[in-house]
Amino acid sequence: MVPNVMEIENGPNNDSNKVNRICLYFSTFTVNLLLVSICIAFVWTSPTLVYLLSPESHIPITKFEGSWIASFITLGGVFGAPVTGVLLDSIGRKWTLHLCTLLLISCWIWTVFAVSVVELYLVRFITGLTAGISYSASPLYVAEISEDSLRGALNTIPLFSRSLGYLITYSLGSYLNYQNLAIISVILPTISFFLFFFVPESPYYLIDKNCNQEAKKVLNNLRRGTNGEIIDKEISIIQNSISISKQQKLSYKDLFSTVGNIRAFYICTAYLAFQQFSGVTTILLYAESIFLMVDTPIPSSLSATLVGGTMMVSACIGPILAKKMGFIKPMIISSIGLAIFLAFLGLYFILRDFEYDVSSIHWLPITSLLLYCISYSLGMGSIPWAIMGEIFAPNIKSVAAGIMTSFNFLAAFITAITFPILTNVLGWGTTFWLYSALCVLVVPFTIYFLPDTHGKSLDEIQVIMNKPRKGVDASNG
Repeated sequence: MVPNVMEIENGPNNDSNKVNRICLYFSTFTVNLLLVSICIAFVWTSPTLVYLLSPESHIPITKFEGSWIASFITLGGVFGAPVTGVLLDSIGRKWTLHLCTLLLISCWIWTVFAVSVVELYLVRFITGLTAGISYSASPLYVAEISEDSLRGALNTIPLFSRSLGYLITYSLGSYLNYQNLAIISVILPTISFFLFFFVPESPYYLIDKNCNQEAKKVLNNLRRGTNGEIIDKEISIIQNSISISKQQKLSYKDLFSTVGNIRAFYICTAYLAFQQFSGVTTILLYAESIFLMVDTPIPSSLSATLVGGTMMVSACIGPILAKKMGFIKPMIISSIGLAIFLAFLGLYFILRDFEYDVSSIHWLPITSLLLYCISYSLGMGSIPWAIMGEIFAPNIKSVAAGIMTSFNFLAAFITAITFPILTNVLGWGTTFWLYSALCVLVVPFTIYFLPDTHGKSLDEIQVIMNKPRKGVDASNG
């Protein structure tokens, strides 16, 4: 691909042919600005539900209605991934993402003027639909405009961007009222909307639509300083890739056509389910409400901000660990950490419910949740998605990605909508212990079912995935 060709042709240290990637970095920045905006909206309920459930609310709601307001964004995400495929092929990658900024702006404006619970339901659903589209389209767009040597690094930036979005909402939510928070939140998607006018379309999409000259202009802009021969070779590679993809165009039923794909399907669905049932979505959506239940001198809004900050800082840990250690060890360490700190969080609420004096351990909930965030970032946060990119056969990955994204949002919806029910029926402590127990199950599942793909090529991984299974995966020893 391009970087290798460039090193062969120009030499890695030839300054006269140094590539100017300002357009590439600008495009990646614009996409990630959209993702920050999406995640500002995602955790909007954390500070806002506290207000909506109060007597001062201009839209009086019940706790049941509050749980639906929080959950509708994940339900919308379920339908976002299937819609993405149609949009990507019809209007292109750039305009699909551009449309998302417009949808997000519209949702924030509607939020400002909403006067009923039903309106909030609709706003959250459309925001979730936008999130589903953005999460599916953004990595594809970045991958298609990037060079091989930069693709992996650029596609890890969204981990940081999403966490930054959480932190912004948690930080501003304690200082701004309902309307002002919504007004401030519309700023970033508005900036992103205007920046997208200067972002190029994906060269893959242009070549697929037989706009080869336009694609060449885009590549020249993305790789300024690269000579024409190199650009022509990249266009040839893209044409060949598109041709192969069309010949191998598959349907959903092909996802279960081989042993390897079936195995990949149950491994990925299990990990995405474990990811959500570790309680991450409920903690993000209800962070401030959780801290309001804690007897601590630290304000609930500050505690939520600390969670967002920890999530942001630790977001880069997972990819680094995975690169050095593979997937198995970080996932086991992450799961054990999640189980332990959820158990400690549950213990605090159990002791409080049994009327023990918890004033001496008021630090336990915030400490547990901060360490929970770090543990989540070690593996559970990023590895399930990285696994999906490796263990599915190359010709089925796009189909699998859409299904997995929808499933992840569905699992998030289930955890978000059941959290208030579980806390009412079982109590807060037992609910967190339930999440802790589910995290414990990840350890044996990882040991027995997750193949060791560290340092192996995609072809070698497919050989492992399609081997007849005899007890423990041969790849694990």
